[in-house]
Amino acid sequence: MKSLRLLIAIATTFMISFTAMSRDRIFSNYQDNNGISTVYISGAAIRLGLSMAGSDSDMNQIQKFVRNPEGIEIVSAETPEAIKIVKKDFTGIANKLNMELMLNATDDGEVVNIYTSGVSEDNVIHDILIETTEPDEYTLVYIRGEIDVNALQEQYNK
Repeated sequence: MKSLRLLIAIATTFMISFTAMSRDRIFSNYQDNNGISTVYISGAAIRLGLSMAGSDSDMNQIQKFVRNPEGIEIVSAETPEAIKIVKKDFTGIANKLNMELMLNATDDGEVVNIYTSGVSEDNVIHDILIETTEPDEYTLVYIRGEIDVNALQEQYNK
């Protein structure tokens, strides 16, 4: 009987998380589009992964500067038509999210732009949007959550 209750609780949790997931996604309109791949990782899945890190030193280090992860979305376009579609949508999405360009890097035909919604007074970045343009691929990575800049800087100073 206890196992039945546990199964019902797990099933209910998954149904609720799938409903919440569909509301939280920014890049959810590409599911049936050829040439565009999407990946979504929920905040719960990230927290579970971080909590199960064990002795993995990389994951333990990430836990020090990533706080309250809310999700990651990745969109990758690999055909000229798909790239046009995603690039067109990107501008509206960046404006809607009120993102500010924090870094621009260009190297051998690849352009990387990193946008954030700003850095708070306590040196915490809320949400990051990474845009990568290559000659034959266009990728967006949207990371929702809090990143402690001080802890991140300490990590890289070691």
